[in-house]
Amino acid sequence: MLHRPLLALTVVGALSSLLPWASAQSASGAAPMEPREVRSWLMRIHEAASRRNFMGTFVVSSGGAVSSARIAHFCEGGHQYERIDSLDGQTRHVFRHDEVVHTLWPQARVALVEQRDLLNSFPALLQGGSDHIADYYEVRGQGVDRVAGHDAGVLLLKPRDAWRFGYRLWTESVSGLLLRADVLGERGEILESSAFSDVSIGVRPQPEAILQPMRRLDGYRIVRPTLTPTRLEAEGWFQRQSVPGFREVSCVKRPLDDAGGNGDAPEALQTIYSDGLTYVSVFIEPFSPERHARPMLTTIEQKSGVPEEIMMAIYGHESGYGGFTGRFDLLQSLATLAYEGRRRDLFSAEFLNAMLMLQRGVPRSVLRGSWAGATGYPQFLPSVYLRLGVDGDGDGKVDIWNNEVDTLASIGNYLRDAGWKANTPWGVAVRVPDRLDRTSLSSPLRPQTCPRVHARHSQWLTIAEWRRLGLLMVGNPVPAEDELAVLIEPDGPGRTAYLLTTNFQSILGYNCSNFYALSVGLLGDAIRE
Repeated sequence: MLHRPLLALTVVGALSSLLPWASAQSASGAAPMEPREVRSWLMRIHEAASRRNFMGTFVVSSGGAVSSARIAHFCEGGHQYERIDSLDGQTRHVFRHDEVVHTLWPQARVALVEQRDLLNSFPALLQGGSDHIADYYEVRGQGVDRVAGHDAGVLLLKPRDAWRFGYRLWTESVSGLLLRADVLGERGEILESSAFSDVSIGVRPQPEAILQPMRRLDGYRIVRPTLTPTRLEAEGWFQRQSVPGFREVSCVKRPLDDAGGNGDAPEALQTIYSDGLTYVSVFIEPFSPERHARPMLTTIEQKSGVPEEIMMAIYGHESGYGGFTGRFDLLQSLATLAYEGRRRDLFSAEFLNAMLMLQRGVPRSVLRGSWAGATGYPQFLPSVYLRLGVDGDGDGKVDIWNNEVDTLASIGNYLRDAGWKANTPWGVAVRVPDRLDRTSLSSPLRPQTCPRVHARHSQWLTIAEWRRLGLLMVGNPVPAEDELAVLIEPDGPGRTAYLLTTNFQSILGYNCSNFYALSVGLLGDAIRE
């Protein structure tokens, strides 16, 4: 779902003006605007796009990421022309002549040709008399400031409910051009800031600077997506709950990717809602493991509490990310292990569990795995599959042989069941002082499971207590000061050591080997970085 203020988008699409009185208001004495004033002000936003010429550098900062672009906007003879050149990342040029937009990626030699009429829907909301902006936002002037070397009036739009964001806008005092727009959270904190770092207003229009590159597409692969108007209800969807003040302004079907140009690409449903100040774009598309693995990973992490990098690390360790899962017939392997006798009770039960898997609809053809009876991408024993396997994508099947989402959801569920503690690292690399008395720190515990593995662990102390003993944290992230951890020196004194939290014990539950669990943790750290 995409959520953006129309005001900030107007800067990128066709910057526009605000009422000149904003610069005259004081921060302390400004009274809220009346609904009639709000309507007039919003209409001026759209109208100004037909008469402002400017060029400048536009910078967007959001979530710690910063991007910038060079923007030129011209109006001449009732037509609008615009050029946007990205200054960061992959080279991209956007050219607009009225409603026709060309997006060019020179390195890939791809040109996307579209027709966009979103801005036409914005004033239509107001002209239709259905706007209630003042019902949902309190609008006040906040004095004057300077942006990109220009005097600017400041305007605050505070939401009256919890359904929308707030905004602070800076408008050039003479032309009314929007110079900066901040999106504000519920406590007034800045969530996103869009602003000119430099801008020249009133420049000479240069429409040919936009039209010429739009004509010169030789050597480009041209993609022309077809947008088909539709209705949510006609596609089998409906809104369970409406959002006060928002109304649907557009609903279309559009191809996700038609690289071959043959028109057989899967389609997404895009519905746009607006309250006259903000628009929300909702996309509904067919599920594809290739396209949606990352969003599904985020959902799995939220449900299990296990970081996606740890799930991915185990997946990589167990089967090389699905590259090799074993060629042994699972039933034959389990029957042989049960007959051989050293762990007869275990493998006899696993053989019966494998038969139960068949009874529950698992195809016989997928029951292949290692000689030790583990199967699928996560290398589960049959009992583990039956107890902890998860249908991660909601298709009604738990498929750990072909479906990565089910695999990762099942791994996350395994670690959660083994006691994984959310928001806690598995451990951290440390430097141990030479003076540390290791004998006094030996563990009095004698676990019945994997005793030789746990024999290399110290007693449990908090991170704060380890610090007081002189250990220096050299890894990241560091567990909380009150988190319990044991010390392990896998390569002996004087080498890198690790403080291990209870989450390390959960990884040991998957494979009881210190070196296995350490490699999972370190690979997970590398994936995260």
